[in-house]
Amino acid sequence: MKILKIALITIVCVLAIGLVGLFIFIKTFDVNRYLPQLTDSASKALGRPVKIQNGDVRLSWQGVSVGISGVSVADEAEFSQKPLLELSKADLALAFMPLVLHRQVHISTITVKEAKVNIVRLPDGRVNISALGSKPAAPPPPAQAAPPPASTATAPAAAQESASDSPLPDIYARDILIKDASVEFTDQNTQMPMHVLVAHLNVKGKHFSLTDPFPFELDAVVLSREHNVHAQGTVALDLKQGRVAFTNLNVVSDLANLDIAELAAASPALAKANLPEQWKGKLSAKIATLALGAAGLEDLKARVDVLDGMVKLKELASPLTGVRLSASADKNTIELQQITAHLKEGAIEMKGEVKDYVKSQVFSLQTSVQGIQVEDVLDPKNLPYRVKGMIKGNALLTGQGFGPDVLAKNLKGQGEFFADGTVIEGLNILKTVLGSVLGFIPGLAAQVEDMLSEKVKAKLDSDTTVLEKVHGKFSIEDALVFIDEGVVQSPVFELSAKGSLGFDMMTDMVLAVRLDPEVSTELLNGVEQMSVLSDESKRIKISGKLIGTLPQVKFVPDVQLKDVTKNVLIEEGSKQLQKVIEKNPEVGNILNSIFGAPNSSGPDTSSQTQQNAATEGQTSGEDASNDASKKAIGAILDSIFK
Repeated sequence: MKILKIALITIVCVLAIGLVGLFIFIKTFDVNRYLPQLTDSASKALGRPVKIQNGDVRLSWQGVSVGISGVSVADEAEFSQKPLLELSKADLALAFMPLVLHRQVHISTITVKEAKVNIVRLPDGRVNISALGSKPAAPPPPAQAAPPPASTATAPAAAQESASDSPLPDIYARDILIKDASVEFTDQNTQMPMHVLVAHLNVKGKHFSLTDPFPFELDAVVLSREHNVHAQGTVALDLKQGRVAFTNLNVVSDLANLDIAELAAASPALAKANLPEQWKGKLSAKIATLALGAAGLEDLKARVDVLDGMVKLKELASPLTGVRLSASADKNTIELQQITAHLKEGAIEMKGEVKDYVKSQVFSLQTSVQGIQVEDVLDPKNLPYRVKGMIKGNALLTGQGFGPDVLAKNLKGQGEFFADGTVIEGLNILKTVLGSVLGFIPGLAAQVEDMLSEKVKAKLDSDTTVLEKVHGKFSIEDALVFIDEGVVQSPVFELSAKGSLGFDMMTDMVLAVRLDPEVSTELLNGVEQMSVLSDESKRIKISGKLIGTLPQVKFVPDVQLKDVTKNVLIEEGSKQLQKVIEKNPEVGNILNSIFGAPNSSGPDTSSQTQQNAATEGQTSGEDASNDASKKAIGAILDSIFK
């Protein structure tokens, strides 16, 4: 029993001496002596110059903690002049008992504080962080102090070979914590450059390793004022191949927290685009595989869904609700399997694909709309009149590139649209078209108003246009929508249209309006000169152009109306000139001599013949004078209208 007691006391004394010795060693150990060796190993492993400003060792009841601070990893000049990585402080908590009893280094926790990562993607698709370890860095400055030779003298040959291949040792940690980190992403894509800051990034990892996959989860602030992105999955780091691979990665985000103003500021192209005024929705991304290597994206298998979405566009009077999106992606193609939305009672459906989305970005999109109310598309507050009706249609859109300027230039498409039960309140199209004609011809408006029936007047006095049918076929090219075939039918007119509408709403349309038979008949019977506007079916046809910027457009009749104007002016002018001739017969003689008068048929000795000749001569003279008057007025107008 006494021997056992002595043995226990001896063991306790040895442990105490060992602990005191370990405490003294830790307190007097200068980590900074080994910083040159550490930075050299890290530089070779990462292929970038690494700097570490300071290191320290601390002892507590939880164990031993080794810390480094002021760490920076330089980037290659072709990517950025800014450091690829900066971190304020990193601590490695070592398990105490394995270190004391077995002289083994077990890292319980790695804690990284305020790390800053600068990720740059070049126009050719290469990403700086993916090239880590792909080539050695420039040699670091010479070491200030050599480490003790015993640290490598006893190392086996196999270990030395392994060290030459992978300068950093295999590191395992039970936990890794990254607190308040930030990732700055710069995409130098020439079509759509982008700069995004991922802030307040917090990461928790289990069983951290530089060789084996380990699980992690993170929360971050992305283009928002609060944490709005959560992700969890498994990541594997391969420094020798410069590769990072994620598996079973799930990402969720609430789109309502995505700040649209910050999104617009992230890219000049987005700043020019008509971004939504507001949006909501639950985004879920399930990424089976995501691998990044030295050349950029190596592998991807992902599915993205958006549920319960809402999008408010300033161009639409009502918001899009019930927005749903289902898409899948691999490293080359994004397949838009379904995009649906509701505009009040109407429905919008889309599907398509984007090929080579990293570089060429070639896309196609099939779109259809059903049961959309015009009032929900065109805000009455932005129009001088109110439009009601239901529209439907479809379109196939193709293009290349997603920058606003590139998209407008390369976008092509074709489709057709229909509108039923359309009513335009505050605009009488027939009255507007006729007004453009009547106002063009002096005195014609009053003449027409006096001779129209009450039934036709009622049609013209109405402030509403009812359209029985609207149908059009269109194509898109060079930032223009071409109306290849447009037909509008109303109870009082038919309209055909062909022309273009720019993305800037500039309108250049050729219109032809045929009035209904009743209105045409009354106008033709009352105003003979309008017969030049009559077509083969005795209906008035008025052609012209619709020009201006929507919604402020105007109808300009074409040049054929000058014939009507000329005829009316000749008729009215000759009447006035005849009054002058009656008071001054010599004026008539002058006009007859210039524009021609009927020749005399010779003398007749018969008294009856003389009397008849006198009567006929008077009539013939009046006709000749009137004819000369018209010729005179016509000659004057010909010189004006040339």
